[in-house]
Amino acid sequence: MEAVFFVIGAVAYISGLVLPVAAARYIWRQSARPGRAWGHALCLPVLLAGEYALIWIVFWAAHDDGEGPPGLGLAVIPIVLLTAASVLAYYLALAWRLFRRALA
Repeated sequence: MEAVFFVIGAVAYISGLVLPVAAARYIWRQSARPGRAWGHALCLPVLLAGEYALIWIVFWAAHDDGEGPPGLGLAVIPIVLLTAASVLAYYLALAWRLFRRALA
């Protein structure tokens, strides 16, 4: 049974590393279609909700309730940093795109 929890946690952890880039790219491409510019506003809530759910699954699979040493909490730092970097890059690219259009 512990192997099942390990696999669930490992899949959630790897998904947490892949989700920010994949979701940001998907939202960018969908929002580039005519009439769907409002989709850019969805990037932040979608990424935060997805990452929160995946981190919760990692903690659940490890049976970690937050009490005790911060071992697992430190393990999710790469997921949080990658999400922050993806959101920052996404909105910087959007701002640059809008700035270029304003100059043209």
